[in-house]
Amino acid sequence: MPFWILGLYSVYNVTDGKGMVNSSNESFQCPYCGAENTRDCQFCVTCGQRFEYRCPECGTPVATSANECPGCYCGLHWAISGTDTPPAYPPPEPDQPDDRARIKESVKSKPRKGQAGLWIMFFVSTLLVAILIIAGLYLFNALPWGLDKLIPEEVQPPPSTSTSQDPVPPPVLPVSEPEIISFNVSPAIVTTAQAAVLSWEVEEADTVTIDGDVGQVEATGTVTVSPAEDTVYTLTAENVVGKVSRTVQLDVIENSDAKAIALTDDDIEETGFTYKGRIAPSISNTISTHEVEYARGEELIDNQVLIFETVQQAEQYFLNVKNNNRMDVRDQPVSIGTRAFILEHIGDYEGVDTVYTIKFQKNNVFVSMGRLDDFEKLEQLARVVESRID
Repeated sequence: MPFWILGLYSVYNVTDGKGMVNSSNESFQCPYCGAENTRDCQFCVTCGQRFEYRCPECGTPVATSANECPGCYCGLHWAISGTDTPPAYPPPEPDQPDDRARIKESVKSKPRKGQAGLWIMFFVSTLLVAILIIAGLYLFNALPWGLDKLIPEEVQPPPSTSTSQDPVPPPVLPVSEPEIISFNVSPAIVTTAQAAVLSWEVEEADTVTIDGDVGQVEATGTVTVSPAEDTVYTLTAENVVGKVSRTVQLDVIENSDAKAIALTDDDIEETGFTYKGRIAPSISNTISTHEVEYARGEELIDNQVLIFETVQQAEQYFLNVKNNNRMDVRDQPVSIGTRAFILEHIGDYEGVDTVYTIKFQKNNVFVSMGRLDDFEKLEQLARVVESRID
């Protein structure tokens, strides 16, 4: 059965001016039959029409004892007097829809008090929480016990040493065999008391080795060697294409006893000369020295042998002697030893006008053979001594 809606009015009582009246015994006329009904009636006492009370602001159904609307929370002012009665609502037409649907939609579309404030509070709270989280993470990382310190060192990635993002180019492989630019030994002849220096330069080689006691070396360098005998050194350079080799020879002179080189009695036996004396001259930088004299009347054969520590010292001594005796050097060349010269002197005994001396150097040995008027015999004896030099 259709029911009538009674409106509530937000007005003051115009009869007594004392504000709202909230009394349950106020009466009003049924809009359908006009019968008197009290405000707390749910149905008309005469026609049985159902009454429903709604908020005049939002249309929400309210109880007769309510002072506030449960829908929009506005105050309800019940201002009903004996002279003020609610207006009569005409009955709805048979095909008119129920007003409750319209009222329900109006309540949904109208925002409630405080709803926008709740959304603002939610947004502000979320923003504050996000700011606090970001600040906490920053401070935690900046402290000595930051996140990076909590990771064990063994699992942390090693620091990058790369200074560029460019890829490292692959190694360039050689296209030819190694090249030995030089491989030398200096000096090429040494004594047992002397050292030599090997020097080399190689290009395009992965490994460079020198046999003997040297072993693997750099592509360019020097090394000092002191072998006890003649030695051949082989340098080998190798890469992925192939290998090349080069050799040098170092001759070791074993001259160490001057007496074993000098003239002996057997050497001069057929000449008629006999032993006169033997001395050991004091010369610096020598390994061994010996000097012997043979005499035949007033004639003398003087043989001096000096063995130096190095070949260079023997050469220098030879040049000094030649320079000191340059006034007596004979122009006639002589082929004996490494280098030689002839001295021509005035005879110092009766019947001899001129005597000769041969001085020569071979390896680390200096030899003086002299004061004989027979040059051919003197040269023959000098070659005997030369043959004993290594």
